[in-house]
Amino acid sequence: MASEQRKLFLDAATPVTLSANKVLVEAEQPIQHVYFPTSAVLSVLSVMTNRVAVETAVVGFEGMAPLSAFHHVDSAAEQVIVQVPGDALRISRETFHRLLASAPSLRPHLHQYSQALFTFAAQSSACNRQHSVVQRCARWLLTTHDRVPGDDFYLTHLFLSQMLGVRRSSVTIAAEVLRAAGGITYTRGRVRIVNREILESRSCECYAIIRSTYDRLLAGRNTPSPLEAVSFADGDDSLAGGGSAAEPRHSLPSGAPALPLESFGEFSAKLREAKKRSERFRLLADGDDEPDQDDLLRLTDELSMAFEQLEVAEEEMRVQMASLDEMRTALEVQHQVWRGRFDGLPDAFIETDQDETIVEMNRAAEELLGKPRARVIGKPVTTLFLDTDRRGLRNVIGQLKGGAREAHWSGTLLAARTERPDVDVAVAAAATGANGANGDDGKSPASSRYVGARWLLRPHRRATGVMTR
Repeated sequence: MASEQRKLFLDAATPVTLSANKVLVEAEQPIQHVYFPTSAVLSVLSVMTNRVAVETAVVGFEGMAPLSAFHHVDSAAEQVIVQVPGDALRISRETFHRLLASAPSLRPHLHQYSQALFTFAAQSSACNRQHSVVQRCARWLLTTHDRVPGDDFYLTHLFLSQMLGVRRSSVTIAAEVLRAAGGITYTRGRVRIVNREILESRSCECYAIIRSTYDRLLAGRNTPSPLEAVSFADGDDSLAGGGSAAEPRHSLPSGAPALPLESFGEFSAKLREAKKRSERFRLLADGDDEPDQDDLLRLTDELSMAFEQLEVAEEEMRVQMASLDEMRTALEVQHQVWRGRFDGLPDAFIETDQDETIVEMNRAAEELLGKPRARVIGKPVTTLFLDTDRRGLRNVIGQLKGGAREAHWSGTLLAARTERPDVDVAVAAAATGANGANGDDGKSPASSRYVGARWLLRPHRRATGVMTR
């Protein structure tokens, strides 16, 4: 924009400070003002009658909102809100239209911006259908980071879940995955981008496609697009596939992931049916007699239908595999959280299975035993104590296997090194069980069977009985 036209524009604009979540344009309501963000970031939301809203585009310093005002539309179906608080320039709709006539260099830029925003909305729509919550979360963070002045910005999990159209719990898991990977940190409603490369590796191709379009249309930079390496047509025929039903399940199931066996059975049955029809087709073609045209058409239709059924079965299995992948990621995150809490306990804890083999221990137990976790896990718990104490330890184990919920005992841990003395400890053991074991008749109530034990070890002085830490 020429300097004279820029001055005319700035003189007519009012600087405003926008707070988070503020509604700037309401759906299907007359447009009063247009906004040109300078440090704020705006969200364009597609809204439903049940008040559910999903973000379809983001507006930062590169554009304006609502874009419908540029096209002389009095109202639109989208809502525009403040995503990241900051500053903007506000101009009344009437003044904006007058400036368009007196600032002709602004019009071509806004036409190009219209195309860029259309690409953003279209790609976001496909992304919401095709990609996982983790990928979409990474894309959203990168898109927002491109439009804020620094590396940190305001964000809550509730707000992000509204932007992505998923449950808050799914966003919490996705954000934790990105944090554990080293891409971000977050605390008290603020996110800091630590490593963009990690976020880009976890994002889908949609971010690169949108970024390439914006760079080309608005900045004059030739940033490569992932689409450039893909052919989408063969002559006049499109090679693009139809919409996939492989949308990942955004709400994780409460228990173990259910992958019904009948899905595999149906898939196998359809494979066998397709093979049978293909064999009939081959026999008919290899026969000595001229095949009847109606038979060929009928078999061709049947074979085509069989392959369509296989494609549907494949998509169904893809959905389930995506759900399993998200569940695996969620379990990994939960294990990391549990491990952090377990290692943070001040007392020494050891876990054993039903064969008294050590399967887990925390950092305090490592320090007490003087041995790293890797050298202890997999060994019988009895090997930690003096030979003279092992009979008493086996009595404790016998009590737990016999139905006791807990047992107490005192023993002496073997020294890890010759220069280190043996350690007298007080031991509190609690049985762990698995519910659901039925009686021999199959009708008795579910009971709990012994599957292992948790051991609390505290050093003490045997002479006085005083517990020490």
